[in-house]
Amino acid sequence: YIYFEDRELIRAELVESCRLDFAEEKLQPKLNWVTANYVKIDFEDKQVRGFEAENSVSYRYRQEKTDERDFFVNTADGDYLEARFNAKNELDFMKMRSRIKGSYKFHNNS
Repeated sequence: YIYFEDRELIRAELVESCRLDFAEEKLQPKLNWVTANYVKIDFEDKQVRGFEAENSVSYRYRQEKTDERDFFVNTADGDYLEARFNAKNELDFMKMRSRIKGSYKFHNNS
């Protein structure tokens, strides 16, 4: 399902065997992904602002090191995942719940 407001995409809902590939920054390789039986994606200004995934969720998120952020790679499986991104397309938060199994790898210089 695809939802528009004033001819602009505001939401998409994917059902059954869904896969969403996305990049941490615009015009970068899409190294991050989520798979699930249902994915709802919210858009604002032609950019993904967040998504919710339900039922048989698997995901991988890689954040590259910058002056302000540490490197990490997060992979997990569970029943529900929600992620939100700010106007710079940076990850604001990610939360998973119910039957979570995964790993979190990071590098911190402090």
